[in-house]
Amino acid sequence: MRAFAFKSNIYRRLILFFVLVGIVPMVLLSFASYRITQNSIHDKARHYSNQLMIELSDNIERVLLSLENIAIDISYSEVVQNYFLNYNSMSVAQRRSRRNEIRMNIALKTSLVRELTDVYVYLSNGEREVLYGIDGYKFYLQEPFEHEFVQLIYNGGGKTVIRSYSGNHQLDNIRRQQDTEKGIEKCLLMGRLVRELESGDVLGVIILRINEQMLYKRLNKIDLGKNAEIVILDSNNRIVSSTNQTAFPVAESVRDDLTVIPSQFFTTSTDSMPCKDSHMILQNKIDSLGWSVVCLIPYDYLDNEAYMNFRNMLILLCCICVVMIIGIELFSRRISKPLTELVNAMNLVKEGNLNVEVKNESRDEIGQVTRNFNTMLSQIRQLIENVKNKEKEKRKAELAALRAQINPHFLSNTLNTVRCLAHTQKAYNIENILVSLIELLHVSMDIREDFIPISKEISYVRSYMEIMSYRDYGSFSIVCEVEPELEDSLVPKLILQPLVENALIHGLKHKNVGGQIIVRVTGDNSNVYISVTDNGQGIPPDVLPNIIKPKSDDETLAFSGIGLSNVDSRIKMLFGNDYGLYVDSIYQMYTTVEVVLPNLKEGRLCDNSINCG
Repeated sequence: MRAFAFKSNIYRRLILFFVLVGIVPMVLLSFASYRITQNSIHDKARHYSNQLMIELSDNIERVLLSLENIAIDISYSEVVQNYFLNYNSMSVAQRRSRRNEIRMNIALKTSLVRELTDVYVYLSNGEREVLYGIDGYKFYLQEPFEHEFVQLIYNGGGKTVIRSYSGNHQLDNIRRQQDTEKGIEKCLLMGRLVRELESGDVLGVIILRINEQMLYKRLNKIDLGKNAEIVILDSNNRIVSSTNQTAFPVAESVRDDLTVIPSQFFTTSTDSMPCKDSHMILQNKIDSLGWSVVCLIPYDYLDNEAYMNFRNMLILLCCICVVMIIGIELFSRRISKPLTELVNAMNLVKEGNLNVEVKNESRDEIGQVTRNFNTMLSQIRQLIENVKNKEKEKRKAELAALRAQINPHFLSNTLNTVRCLAHTQKAYNIENILVSLIELLHVSMDIREDFIPISKEISYVRSYMEIMSYRDYGSFSIVCEVEPELEDSLVPKLILQPLVENALIHGLKHKNVGGQIIVRVTGDNSNVYISVTDNGQGIPPDVLPNIIKPKSDDETLAFSGIGLSNVDSRIKMLFGNDYGLYVDSIYQMYTTVEVVLPNLKEGRLCDNSINCG
């Protein structure tokens, strides 16, 4: 990624920057917003659905409780009690008359309960009598289911038993066809024991057939969203009612994961059933009945709004991406075009063409770089022209210097001639002065060597002192002490002569007799220490701190014209600030000038630490 970012062109880098800084955070923000919205919707839906189910459970409980009260009222009514107690002693006509009376009594009690379709009883002798309903077309369950339900009532010990049945559990007769045509084939059977009012003896069983539409209509009045389902389960996980009776048929049993258990009346694939992964499943208990109201809300419906917002945000993001890519393309061209021109110009300069010029009048950074580039080229051309002119002047100076060398050589030859005449005439003191003077002239005229051995430098100092001893009539002496291993060490030419000359002219200026100059050379593998000590008048304390500072031109020394400050500057320029001159003096006693130099041998000359200039 890093290599791509640095090696690719500006357009790709801008795209990468936009993706990393713009697209990725926006996608992450969109996804986070989607998840937050999704969780918020789930929480609100869960709370809202729980409230609705609590209200629904209370409603169902009240309705069934009222029906249970009707069943109790019927079973303990005087006419029903007498019918059970006197059943065996009554004739068929009397029974029919009593049933009509009971039917009228039940009709009065249930005039507002349209969902009650049938009331029938089982007497203790096993006889089955219809008390309310259609006499000609009686309601019958198939024998196994009828017997099972009656047995559940007897086993209930007086508790009300409620169970759901579908049309598949009925006998296949005209009544079933009529119920199917009316859409009331699904039903709830509510049964309880009929006891003798005074003794409490069991007289039989009373069963109320209630249209399942009573619950179905109540369930469908509740809108929990598209494809949401509400299922009522009894204590045995049998479906009592549901909003989708295709997926959750009445009277079928379900597993804990709410998949219907296949039976002889209903088979289905678990793939078509709601599951916990695709639905929010909420459950509320009806404790008095042992029932559960289960709500199944598809996550697809709950997440639809959040998903639509997320999708719209992604579409908007894609539109922004298209606009940004077009903008980046246009922007990168405005940047890359002048940069390409600048790069092409640089390549021409690289090939040696310095006469190129890039035109860019913009005020941005690229325009500034371009103008600086043009200025730089102009300065380079001017510098090259200056170098050419300086080279021409240098050649002229070299020719002038060559011509100027004629005069020193002529002077040297003339001095040699005078020396020969002095020798011929046995003027040996003049001959000695001339020999020393010729040697010093050779040193000053030799431009081939900048560094010479210490032994040679000491020899030049001796020649200089030889001349000066004739001037001062031998009023001073010089002592040179050099460690043998340092004689071959290299030092800058004429580095000692100015120091000795300084000691002679300034230090011994007022000493007419007994003057002495000691030159001592010591050192180690790293440095060479050369000290020049005189026993002259010394340096006043107020002058000593500034003794090495540059002086005016009239204070330069006689022979070389080099003062202490020039020697110190020369050393520092060659070797760095760690080297140079150090002056120590006691007024009216002595002065010592110490030179610190690197210990140079022939092999170390002109390494990286030395400016051989």
